[in-house]
Amino acid sequence: MQLDEEGYLVDPADWNEQVAEALAREERIVLSDEHWAVIRFMREYYEQRHIAPDARQACKIAGMRRPRAWSTG
Repeated sequence: MQLDEEGYLVDPADWNEQVAEALAREERIVLSDEHWAVIRFMREYYEQRHIAPDARQACKIAGMRRPRAWSTG
């Protein structure tokens, strides 16, 4: 697994759940069921479209209301 200077995988094909666990450990994060639900959603979206959803798309697809901080008026 090779990471760029910002910590992202250079080759997305290198990703698997063990990689996610290792990266989370480096950040001192214990992945919960909620984390895994989001991770799996993001991976499925990426695999289908070859692009990651932005926060607004992810919230819309997940049926979440957008935070007021995102409102324009």
